[in-house]
Amino acid sequence: MARVRPVVPTAIRTEFGDVLEDASFYDAQGRDVTYVPGYSELRRARDASKGLAGAERQAMSADPDEAAHGQKMVAAISDTIRRNLTAAGLQAPTGKIAPSDVPTLPVRLQWVRTTRVSGAPDSTKTVQYGTEGYTQVTKDDLGKPWLQSLPAGASIGVGGGIHQGDCVLMVCDAKSAARTAAIVQRQTERMVKDSAAGDFLQLGQAVKGTDPTFTSEPGREIKAPPSRIK
Repeated sequence: MARVRPVVPTAIRTEFGDVLEDASFYDAQGRDVTYVPGYSELRRARDASKGLAGAERQAMSADPDEAAHGQKMVAAISDTIRRNLTAAGLQAPTGKIAPSDVPTLPVRLQWVRTTRVSGAPDSTKTVQYGTEGYTQVTKDDLGKPWLQSLPAGASIGVGGGIHQGDCVLMVCDAKSAARTAAIVQRQTERMVKDSAAGDFLQLGQAVKGTDPTFTSEPGREIKAPPSRIK
């Protein structure tokens, strides 16, 4: 029987020292310019929970190989959920994790541009998001689960708002975000449905010289043209 050897983390040697290639190695915030400490972890945990049910079904497969792969996926997804919930300052379940254990997002954050392409100040976007229920995130929000600390490169403006480059961070509550998301979803479904209906209505609209056509005269029998297929 083959011995199971423990996985040893590998180290990447750089001129500044060795870096362990652990589970969080590829989750560096520098890879995402929209990263917000706390909120981004909550989103990652929520996204990971969507694949948990599928992995659990695969783990119950009658095929041993498929079941083994499902079990590995369940363990990996559970680890991702625990790690991100902990990073957001929330208590992660110690036992088996269910999708219902992962909380829905309490708010929605949005980086909103405050200048034009030319660099001139422009409040059009902030006003637009304001009409949708968004307000500016301020330094008073620091420490909440969705804002554990200032994003890298961000600064606090004169009015207490959080700025990064030419953008300001805005927030709306979950109820408003859910309503907006539902409206967008319904509009998208309607557009797809109308597009499909339009394509269907175009079927059978004969174009002389390209589509098969039939003509009739009073007292004459309608006959289809002879087929060229023998």
